[in-house]
Amino acid sequence: MQDVAGKSGDHGNMIIRDITGEMLRIVTNVFEPENIRIPNSPHSQRLPNAPLMDDITENWPIPTELEDDFDGIKYTHRALPLPVFRDGIPISPLDINRTLGGALVEVHFEVHHWHVSGYDSFQAKAERIDILRDSALIPSKHYLNEAENNKKLPK
Repeated sequence: MQDVAGKSGDHGNMIIRDITGEMLRIVTNVFEPENIRIPNSPHSQRLPNAPLMDDITENWPIPTELEDDFDGIKYTHRALPLPVFRDGIPISPLDINRTLGGALVEVHFEVHHWHVSGYDSFQAKAERIDILRDSALIPSKHYLNEAENNKKLPK
């Protein structure tokens, strides 16, 4: 597609080629700017008609080491969960990586194209990802590998 739609011979970013073959790179924003600033002090939050932070952003799971960075943007941006669904039910942000690994999915996406200074850049932006079939569960440690599990096996 990049070859056909590109205006130049130099293009990329959406189709990735490596030793395993070709892959489609799907992107999505994790945060987007709010139209209005959410008050970040208890006093301004109590003002009549003060805008409120949405529940998703307010309860967004953040590792402890990134809490200060998150505090710096959560009043000016809102969180956008990756649109992943199983049977029409959204998957929690904490479960996304585990759920997608090895799963068969159907991806709905938009293609964006920019032509800048003789280079064509393409981007596939995820609109919705539906889990069609979960991956086979593979234990991270095999129960028969005593050295790896650091415990004695029952006799």
